Amino acid sequence: MIPPSRPNVTRMSDESVMVSWSNAKEGLPIQFFKVQYKEVSNSSNSSGQWHTANYDIPSYIHAFEIDGLLPDKFYK
Repeated sequence: MIPPSRPNVTRMSDESVMVSWSNAKEGLPIQFFKVQYKEVSNSSNSSGQWHTANYDIPSYIHAFEIDGLLPDKFYK
């Protein structure tokens, strides 16, 4: 399986971002995508717990908006 590209993150508002990616047409066919994110502190990547979109993103969609983020926080 060939993973999708590194995600491109675009700020939409103080509380939301658009995550987009591309994937190669090679290898095993992709059935769906999942988007996960977590809040991190400036000094550590381990704070916060992972959040996952509650539904499968169809393989033909290559962007997903994450909303409900907190202003002045960092996310991975």
